[in-house]
Amino acid sequence: MVLLFLTLNITLDNVNISTGSTCPFSIGSGSTVNLTLSGTNSLDASGGSNPGLGVPEGAALNICAYNISDSLTANGGSGGNGGGAGIGGGPGSTGVSCGTVNISGGTVIAQAGYHAAGIGGGQGTGDYRTGGNGGIVKISGGIVKASGKNGGAGIGGGNCSGNNGKEEVAAQ
Repeated sequence: MVLLFLTLNITLDNVNISTGSTCPFSIGSGSTVNLTLSGTNSLDASGGSNPGLGVPEGAALNICAYNISDSLTANGGSGGNGGGAGIGGGPGSTGVSCGTVNISGGTVIAQAGYHAAGIGGGQGTGDYRTGGNGGIVKISGGIVKASGKNGGAGIGGGNCSGNNGKEEVAAQ
């Protein structure tokens, strides 16, 4: 699913999507998704090279939930074409940079693919291996566990990224 130039309100209610060579959920540049979590949800791209939840530069994702037990686990892939972020960008010659990610509730677990960020940029696959930038990540509530892999930040840029983006965490 690729969403382009829209603002959409979407609820994931006990959704489990696992893909081989495609991104399970991708937001198109210029679009905004207000994502409400209900129950236990999983977006898994571990069979390929894509992000679990694609939020490229120019896209925006707002995650909320009514209860802390409502959750999302997003796994980026580590395939032959590079690694994708759990939430954010995928692989590319300079890595795909992340857009804007706002998290205000629920439990979000983002696990990177090879050389990518948990939340942020994807792996750089070009000559200089410059990873994607981390974008803007704001956390104002909920529980967030973000794990980078092999040089990728937990929250920020992919491997060897010159600009890890802007991260803000607000305590409640």
